[in-house]
Amino acid sequence: MNLSPRWIGVLVDACKPITLTEFRNLNGAPMNFCLLIILTVILQSACCQHSFTYPVIGDVTKITVTTSDGSIVAEVTEIERINEIIRFVDERRSQWCSRRSAVASAFVNFSGREGDKGKIGLHDGVLLAEFAGGKYEMSLSEDEWRDFSGLLEIDRNAIKK
Repeated sequence: MNLSPRWIGVLVDACKPITLTEFRNLNGAPMNFCLLIILTVILQSACCQHSFTYPVIGDVTKITVTTSDGSIVAEVTEIERINEIIRFVDERRSQWCSRRSAVASAFVNFSGREGDKGKIGLHDGVLLAEFAGGKYEMSLSEDEWRDFSGLLEIDRNAIKK
């Protein structure tokens, strides 16, 4: 690709760093454009970068909640309650995002007749998952967290490190 000297000059000028004084002196469209770029970068960093749909969990006969050291906090074997817990997760399957840094303080382990069906980590109102080489999280509202912990019959303080 051949660029004329004029276009090379435009590209060099566009890529040169701008000082804070020059930024403060921007008016009109250039300033609005710069603010738009900054706002876009901030919003992108706060939003979900890579979404993930958790697989459907099926044929579960037991759900066990354990702390990170393996202590059992709760165990669910009643099929109706198991189905409610699975429905809660399934209704939010598409709300998983790339995980930033949270570490699970407890785990919800799904088991079936043929072994383990999956595991979701818990961390102070956030569900955590590792699947297909990626790490994902889903933030729950206070009401959702209360509903989910109620279904599991766990206390928030019991699962904190």
